[in-house]
This record gives sequence, structure tokens and C-alpha cells, in this order.
Amino acid sequence: MCRQCRLSTETTSHVISACPVHLPEMIGRHDWVQTILMDLLWDLGTEAVPNARHAEDDRAVPDVTITRELTPVYIDVTVPFDKPTNLYRTGQDKRDKYGHLGTVLPLVVGALGSWLPENDA
Repeated sequence: MCRQCRLSTETTSHVISACPVHLPEMIGRHDWVQTILMDLLWDLGTEAVPNARHAEDDRAVPDVTITRELTPVYIDVTVPFDKPTNLYRTGQDKRDKYGHLGTVLPLVVGALGSWLPENDA
């Protein structure tokens, strides 16, 4: 069992990306990636709005909203454990979660720094 939470088997994946004791670090990684993304978008001259509630679905709060020619594009950051199946699954989860809003681009960065090739879009 995990020595910190005693709720699950202690694996690398659990300790880095699932243990509730490490939730502040997990949130910090996510917020750090979101901040870097926002800074890059602004540096490129792209106006981006963080954490904006969608007008038609107030439960939907994508991490970044960009409006291009009146069509919003939503970017949502996820930082799963670096196992390839996790990276692809969490990217699809973001598309499923926000797909009803319009164009969704998940930004998937592994907790240990891996990069999903689809991020390049």
C-alpha cells in the first residue's frame, strides 16, 4: 500500500499522478503548464482567456479559450502519468468533455515531461 495515503498500491504512477497526498504538486504541475501556454500565446499576439466559463454550459471551464474570427478554440491542459496509453486516453477524455463546445485542442504533457505528438497541432 502507498506509504502516504494508504488507499492504493504504491506505484510510480500512483505516487506521481494519483495519490491524494500529492494533490498540491499535481495541481501545481497543471497550473505551471497552463501559465507557460498562456505566456506563449500572448507572446505570439494571440489573445487567450484562462478558465472562462462557457455561456451555454456553466459547468464547462476549459483552461484556455481563444477566439479566432468569432469561432472559439478551447485548449485544456492535462498532465497524466507518462505511460503512452495514459497520454492518449487523457487527450481523448478532454475532447469528449469539451467537444460539445466546439474545437478542442488538448495539451497533454506527461508528469515526467513526455510530449504527445498531437500537441503540435
